[in-house]
Amino acid sequence: MNGMVQVGDSFLLARFREFFHEVIRLKQELATTGWMASPVPAPVLAAVVTGEPEPAAEPAEDATGGDATSPATEAVEEDKGLQNIANRVWQRLLYLLEQQEISANRFGGEYVRELYKDAQFVMAALADEIFLHLNWEGREAWQSNLLETKLFQSHAAGDIFFQKVDNLLKHRDPVQTDLGKVYLMALAFGFQGKFRGEEQGQIRLDFYRRELFNFIFHRSPDILSESKHFCPESYLHNIGEGVGLKLEHPQKWFLYLALVVSGLLLISHNLWAHLTDDLYVVIQQILNDT
Repeated sequence: MNGMVQVGDSFLLARFREFFHEVIRLKQELATTGWMASPVPAPVLAAVVTGEPEPAAEPAEDATGGDATSPATEAVEEDKGLQNIANRVWQRLLYLLEQQEISANRFGGEYVRELYKDAQFVMAALADEIFLHLNWEGREAWQSNLLETKLFQSHAAGDIFFQKVDNLLKHRDPVQTDLGKVYLMALAFGFQGKFRGEEQGQIRLDFYRRELFNFIFHRSPDILSESKHFCPESYLHNIGEGVGLKLEHPQKWFLYLALVVSGLLLISHNLWAHLTDDLYVVIQQILNDT
């Protein structure tokens, strides 16, 4: 039962991870068994999901005057294995939530139980929304048998969820930080509630995610964005990736070299002439005397 429970998780977070892990497992089971494309009629699905027996159908006579098997009965016989899985979806999640509530009573008494009931509402609402918008044949049956209705006798999680978040953010009680994490994870895992399909829905959902993050971690989530820098000044004079430089045509460099050599020769000649000028005069006098 420990599924996604991680070391360091609080009681609420551990229960949420455990529940969501089970939701994922059941979704995968539905996909692998082909239940998402099952042709079972809605009345049969309702009986499967709720666990109540399907009303008996009156036998119909076939063309020969005998009793014909009803389509619903044939579907039950042909898809009995799939029906067992569909029944487990609702029953398994309900059982898990009830067992977690018992564990909450044992773990910390009435106060922890009250906190868990808030988290349990989030889990039920998230599971209901997932299976109501999942492309499977049990969707209509689930609509009439919500986990929320079974556990809380309500049918308005899309509104109640955000009313509870508003109340949490209004008081910002540090004791409820873990509950805030549960709300944030539900939004991260796709819960949209009343904002599903709304034109400005994504903006509102982003707002709630930011506010919950700020409440939990006491900082803006923007600091984690790749576009944000802790010290922006340090990025003002970075060395960018340059382009390799190439020498110009060698002929031009040969010309420069020739000019430099010629200049040096001219300078050295003039310097030599200047330094030996007096010596040249003395030599001429000696030659003239002789």
